[in-house]
Amino acid sequence: MNPVRAGSSLVRSLPGSRLGPVLLVLLACGLYWPVVSFGFVDMDDLQLVAANPLLAHPSPGGILGSFYVTSYYPVRMASVALDRLVWGAGPMGFHLINGLLHLANALLLYALARRMALRFGSAPGPARAQAFWAGALFALHPAAAATMAWIPGREEVLALFFLLLMLLALERRLREEAAAWPLAAAWAAGLAACLSGALGAVAPVLALAFLRAENRPEPWMRDLARVAPLVLAAAAVLGLKVLSRVVLEPDAGQGLFSYLAMAADRLPDPAAWEGTLTRGEGGLLGRFALFFGLFGFNFLHMAFVLTIPAVFPPAFDPWPVWVPLGIAAAAFFAWHLSRRRQDPVAWLALAWLAAGLLPASNLFSNHILRAERYLYIPLAGLALAVARSAFSGGPSGANKASGLLPVLALALALASAFSLGAWKSGVALWEHHLAVYPDNPVAHHYLGQQLMERGKTKEALFHHARSFSLHQGFHPLFGKLLDHLMGLGKLDQAESYARLGMHMHPDDPRWANNLAYVLVEKGEEAEAFSLFAQAAERPAANPTVHLNMAVLLLRAGDHEQARRHLERARAMDPHLPGLAQVERLLVQGDQKDPGRGERGRP
Repeated sequence: MNPVRAGSSLVRSLPGSRLGPVLLVLLACGLYWPVVSFGFVDMDDLQLVAANPLLAHPSPGGILGSFYVTSYYPVRMASVALDRLVWGAGPMGFHLINGLLHLANALLLYALARRMALRFGSAPGPARAQAFWAGALFALHPAAAATMAWIPGREEVLALFFLLLMLLALERRLREEAAAWPLAAAWAAGLAACLSGALGAVAPVLALAFLRAENRPEPWMRDLARVAPLVLAAAAVLGLKVLSRVVLEPDAGQGLFSYLAMAADRLPDPAAWEGTLTRGEGGLLGRFALFFGLFGFNFLHMAFVLTIPAVFPPAFDPWPVWVPLGIAAAAFFAWHLSRRRQDPVAWLALAWLAAGLLPASNLFSNHILRAERYLYIPLAGLALAVARSAFSGGPSGANKASGLLPVLALALALASAFSLGAWKSGVALWEHHLAVYPDNPVAHHYLGQQLMERGKTKEALFHHARSFSLHQGFHPLFGKLLDHLMGLGKLDQAESYARLGMHMHPDDPRWANNLAYVLVEKGEEAEAFSLFAQAAERPAANPTVHLNMAVLLLRAGDHEQARRHLERARAMDPHLPGLAQVERLLVQGDQKDPGRGERGRP
């Protein structure tokens, strides 16, 4: 094995040997083994797995035909369905597979970096060394740790898994021009990445950057033809994402084709498109500022790990720091890409990082402003870029910066170990979030929910009341407060909150439904019936309003009208909780009390 010039003993020995993949596995397992014992944090993970009706009785048609929370990702749904089939509904199996996929991604990045280094002039020892450090920096980064530790982070973990397989297949294609199967395999992997999550739509950009990295004499159009199927797949995924913003927020489990029909109905509405294209105030200038502000923030956060992440930042002000930083970062990428064509590995790494940051920076308006998991895909490009720059001393060696790689890896591992503690449970996550953002109503809401489940009623009610006082117009936060007050028998207090909410939002049928729900609990069914009827006749009525009307009408013996409202509820949401129970009572003609109604949800 050729010696490594100007590197530390650690750089020169184990990482440059054939033990690199083994050491990667040991490092990742040593850092992440506690994650297997983590629970649910009740932030989309229960909704995705334990409480997802699609997974209770999974079927190919159900998984392929479902549009889930503004995205279409049947590959991720199939993955978690298989997990639940094998491991059950508990959190252990989901965490285990997330961890194994993250480890697989680190090893695939190692394999890709090693093959490219060998292909472009590095000796075997240095090639293995830079491949090891690319895999290690990626595996140990806190943004990757946060993505892997959160069960719905499976979306990005799976997308990168298939993106890496796509690049490895393309590398095989370049080595064996006569073989057709590597290109077909690359198309299949890229399509799977797109169907794992919306960020997988970076596949055609990444594939084209890989093909052009060699600066080959072949024309651009030939490489564009090679990635054309990926362009179509990415366009379809992003098109669905844009349409999802036109319809606003769908219920989980919405049927894909019925959802597209809803989107088609709103396409002529200019107001719907205005919110989709500009996201909030400021028009196109505001959109410009938001994009470059997030681009700069995400790049700096990923490069320097500014803070342990908070899940829902309450606000993001792009001015005055982040917009100039984002513009400077974009100029930096453009300048370096123009000068790095002599080093195809570095050129690809920078193109990968820049392309991955584009969707992470809200290039397409998303219902979540930013999240650590959005950095998972560009993080692989950053790790490759750093490792390559540390081994830019020619074919036979590293430069002096390579001696800093062990220190950097250790710092990242310590930051990841610290940040993982926030994902241990729902209480830990939301207490951490409130330590970062004390006045975030969403964090107060979720912490109150977690505390209530643990029997800490007094603390739970404090956080729910606090969330309501901070954001009185946010309906989901208000609903849990009602649930907990009613569960404790504090019906008068629940009624006062419900009447306050209805007073503030007189035209929103959900708030009328909430008050009616409380009144049913108090036995005041006449007023409750009147409120339900008013809410049900409004155009914005949600399916729970009609289900509650069916419950009261069935209790009153009016089966015909009950069936009418039940059918309207089913048409709006075929997976609505309680639907099957009320339908069964109607079919049987059962006159007994079918139970109380349900509080309305958005």
